[in-house]
Amino acid sequence: MKKSLIIALAALMLCACGGANQNSSTNNQTASEYTPQQPTENIAAAPQKDYTFEVKRQWETDPDITSVTIKGDTVTICDSTVYHQYLINRSKSYEYITRLEYHWLFTISRINQSSPEYVELNLREFMSDVHNTTVHKKSGKVCSITKVAQSTFSVLCGEFVPRNYLDKHPVSKPIPEINFNIQYYFVYANDTAKMPPLLKNAKKLTIKDRKAIISDGSTETVVDIIPLSDYEENDLNYIRYHWFFVTKASNGVPQLRFDISSNVEEQVPNTSERLVEIGIDEVDCDDTNFHYKVKEFADWNNLRRGILSSYPDEEQHKSFLQQIEEKLEWEDNFEGDAPF
Repeated sequence: MKKSLIIALAALMLCACGGANQNSSTNNQTASEYTPQQPTENIAAAPQKDYTFEVKRQWETDPDITSVTIKGDTVTICDSTVYHQYLINRSKSYEYITRLEYHWLFTISRINQSSPEYVELNLREFMSDVHNTTVHKKSGKVCSITKVAQSTFSVLCGEFVPRNYLDKHPVSKPIPEINFNIQYYFVYANDTAKMPPLLKNAKKLTIKDRKAIISDGSTETVVDIIPLSDYEENDLNYIRYHWFFVTKASNGVPQLRFDISSNVEEQVPNTSERLVEIGIDEVDCDDTNFHYKVKEFADWNNLRRGILSSYPDEEQHKSFLQQIEEKLEWEDNFEGDAPF
């Protein structure tokens, strides 16, 4: 076997502002890969404020949608000057995080059978509160609407729904203590001179509560994990599972993005054979990152699925495991990687 590498009825008022077409970065991850932490507070009724924004299609072959309004449990879409209304299925709608963006995924159904059969509305916005950088500085908002295929629209002006609009949304929570004995073994960088010496000399990384502690054996540096910067991800390409988070710049250490990855537990149940690796990027230094091997790792009870703000739920993870089996079966029988 080859080794595999791994989104009340509303009266619509169009906003009258103009605006530049500024898009968020392309995101290849699908909404179905993420499930946010279910909030523990009681679920309130859907807010009744109108959230209206103008959009512009990116391709002439996409529907000529010009605006979207969200109010309570309804969505109104202006498609070719005709307003169509849709109900939001709140039990199947949620918010989640990917690397640079915050997402609102609305599962919708048409109220009138003559309306286009749109089934999903995905809003996404660059998380400037987390990624306060020059390299990734963005201010764009993007709206995607799914019928048979997904169409993407640039948001020109207007007001997005706020975070926590949906019942299911990411919640920052304490992270259990996890200790990594690490050894630097590779750097991919444009300018390694900008990287703090602490990273190259790091021998131990500890994650505890909402902090990351980096030690070179004699000095410890503590940096805070930014709220809602943390999420988990299935990686079919490399058949790995990832835990991501970003830390605040402090104590002479720049803003850092951590990527902890391991073999998928169900694929490598024996912890003595399961590998853990860590990548650390300096967020404001594009394409510069350090890679570490993890030695003598024992905290598997704490390094588990579901400890961060957003993560694949049971159903999504089972689907991921099935995809792994299909991928490995394909690679056993055909040359090259599986075509998915």
